[in-house]
Amino acid sequence: MTTLALQGLSLHRLSKFFKKIIERVTISIMIARQIQANQEIARCMVQHGEYKTSEHTYHSLLAQLNDRTISRINEEYKSNV
Repeated sequence: MTTLALQGLSLHRLSKFFKKIIERVTISIMIARQIQANQEIARCMVQHGEYKTSEHTYHSLLAQLNDRTISRINEEYKSNV
């Protein structure tokens, strides 16, 4: 009986470990996909004149979009990151 209890405890810890890994991989994929979308958005905004007269360049706009993406995902999934 004690052996079964110990095995159950270790299985519980192991399942929590794998759950945490899957959550972190999922969040990483979300960030990667949004950063890829941010590249396209920044390119379109600079190319079509949204930011031609302002102080933003493609790279500064992309950095700002990526900072917002990471901060929003961190806020939303604070316990998982």
